[in-house]
Amino acid sequence: RNIDEVFDSLEHNWRKSIRSAARAGVTVSVVDSEADHAWMIERHLMNMAEKGFLGHDEAFLRSLRQHSGADYILFQAIHEGEPVAGLVILKLGTLADSVVAWFGAEGRKCKAGNAITWAAIQEMQRRGCLSYDVGGINSDKGFSAFKSGMNGVEYFLVGEYISF
Repeated sequence: RNIDEVFDSLEHNWRKSIRSAARAGVTVSVVDSEADHAWMIERHLMNMAEKGFLGHDEAFLRSLRQHSGADYILFQAIHEGEPVAGLVILKLGTLADSVVAWFGAEGRKCKAGNAITWAAIQEMQRRGCLSYDVGGINSDKGFSAFKSGMNGVEYFLVGEYISF
């Protein structure tokens, strides 16, 4: 679909949040310095500790970046001169896969999560992606509601199991 059709398919509140972020002065850029990547990893590790979930560890993210070249893309949202959100996307052929996301308290206030995700969708489409995988939707009401507002196609994979 063209980008206007994608935008129109988002829930009303999602579109409203994107516009609100723009009015608040949120800007989104692709960044690639070592400092930017260290910043994102630090936020991700802090987020896991604060919210008590397991995600990709630092070694994995550093290795993924090192071996993925230009297919590892870091987006950063800035509000009032400060980074307030970050998003790592991995380009896998024509699929854009959300790997790590962090939205700080200030970022949530100014709707930077919506802005950075929308900017990533647009950029990844420019890079030839036809699909954007937001990851799983689970019982986490906040982030699952955020993802659901994108009105994507829901699908199910075989469950992950741990064996001892």
